[in-house]
Parts: sequence; C-alpha cells; structure tokens
Amino acid sequence: MVGSAYALKGMYAQAESTYKALDARDPTQAGRNLAFGWLYARTGRRSEAVAIARRVEANWPKTYVAPENIATVYAGLADRDRMYYWLDKGVAVRSGGAPYDAVMPWLRPYVHEARFRALMKRIGIPDEP
Repeated sequence: MVGSAYALKGMYAQAESTYKALDARDPTQAGRNLAFGWLYARTGRRSEAVAIARRVEANWPKTYVAPENIATVYAGLADRDRMYYWLDKGVAVRSGGAPYDAVMPWLRPYVHEARFRALMKRIGIPDEP
C-alpha cells in the first residue's frame, strides 16, 4: 500500500524501494509483481513491464490474479487493447475487484472513454451525469 501511494504521487524511486523490500520478504506475490509492472511502465521501462505482464498472463488462470490487476500494467503502458481485454475478462469471470475499476487511480486516465463507460455500465455502475 505504501509503495502504491509513492507511485501515485510520482515518487517512483521510493515506490520501487518499497516494492523491492516487500518482494524480498515474499517474492511469490503476483499482484506485487504487477505493481512493479505499472511502475516500470510509468518510468519508461517498457520491456520490463511487458515481461512482468506476460509472465503473469502465461500462468493465468492456473495461478489466478484478478484480471483488473493485469489490466493496470497495460494501462500504464497505454496499451488500450490489452487493458480492455483484461478489464472485460474481469467482468466475464465476475472478479470481485471489477466494480472498483471505476475508482482505481491506475485507470483514471481512461474513465471518460466510451469503451470504459460501457464496461462500467455492464456491471451496473451508471455513467456520469
């Protein structure tokens, strides 16, 4: 949580340090690996971000990770097609996190897009007035 707060504030070095400290304690957390993915995407380390996302995708759904978490890496990369693929998958599998997509800061740049609003409408979140 602290690492994410740093990342969202643009304090990328602190975020990476926090994520690495957590990773040293438990490197098996795929969700945290995706946090690294978003961070790397935002700091221009595209190939590292893509590698993280692809590694998690390759193990999904055998090792389940909430699809919207995978989508955040692609949001950071501005890869709308892959981002929406995973957001749609989250709705399809009835991921418990899907309703929170509307307020996830990682997805904020996309909330006014027609495709995003249509996705939210599919899960019962009304369009903005």
